[in-house]
Amino acid sequence: MKCLKLPLCSSLLFLALLPAPLYAGVLVLKNGDRLRGDLVKLEDDKITWQSDSFGTLTIEQSKVESLETSTLVKMDGHSEPCTVMETAGADIHFSCADESTGRVPLMALERLLPYEDHFSGAQTYRGKLSLSGTNTRGNRRREDWELDSEVELRRGDMRHMFGVEFESESSNNGPAEEEFEIQYSIDWFFRERWFWVNNTTVGADESKNIDERYAFGSGFGFQFWETDRKALSLESGLTYLKELFDQSDTSDEEFERGSERLAWRWATNFRYQLPLSASLVHTNALFYSFEGGGDDWEFDSDTGVNVPLGAGLFSEFKVEYDYDNMPQQDERKSDTKLSVGVGYVW
Repeated sequence: MKCLKLPLCSSLLFLALLPAPLYAGVLVLKNGDRLRGDLVKLEDDKITWQSDSFGTLTIEQSKVESLETSTLVKMDGHSEPCTVMETAGADIHFSCADESTGRVPLMALERLLPYEDHFSGAQTYRGKLSLSGTNTRGNRRREDWELDSEVELRRGDMRHMFGVEFESESSNNGPAEEEFEIQYSIDWFFRERWFWVNNTTVGADESKNIDERYAFGSGFGFQFWETDRKALSLESGLTYLKELFDQSDTSDEEFERGSERLAWRWATNFRYQLPLSASLVHTNALFYSFEGGGDDWEFDSDTGVNVPLGAGLFSEFKVEYDYDNMPQQDERKSDTKLSVGVGYVW
């Protein structure tokens, strides 16, 4: 019989050459129970295990002491199939068909799929949509609306992130000041936990007299954690920034229509599950320009607490903080905003 899928054939040959004790799939729970079988997948802090005696089981990682499996899996940064040799403490030890070995913390794995599923195009995605606003009538009329949406798509070593933010503010029937930002980034995990990140941002902010803003960046990141309960990553790299400004009535004769600069970017993405299934989310980015004698820098951060309401709905309490050390014209250096809204996750 001919083998038409060469990667899978080489994977089976690789498995056949492993020492015999590694064939037996055994899941050991912290209460001492031993379940023979094999790994189906690891995803969202849960291990799906095909037990010889009890069928398919879904078990929380926190209840697992160790596991051994003969299932060939896809590890980040490795194009060839890998096998889990053992779990030691909080780490997984693995060996791949490309003759590489290593270990990675369980809490740094958002998912671990069979190599056959990866080969056939398996992918995962998650998304969030939130809306907050204020509408007042009477002695004072004010309308504030903010829409925030993001989607993450993961397939193999690639992670795609899409984000859209839109905000509109008006007071006493005056013209609305609008702000929007569209983001896209792609991460390539070339090794376990290490990734190459490339991102693009297009936006505008009428409250700061920014007609157009473009950012194109590239750099590297490290994924400390990545599970359903918590995640932490750091990124660093170069970013090209271009902005076009709207001249205000108080602008002086030295007003410049546009600005282009190269900056170094540091960014943090953090998520942590709190009691009662609430979650703390924090992101920030620091842009340090190579121009301006070291005085031109910006810092943006979003910090929020999401409380689930059921059926995918959640309430969100968020603080946004922006600081520009060299703002245009007579704009203030810092902006702080507190918002309360509702959203939906999938």
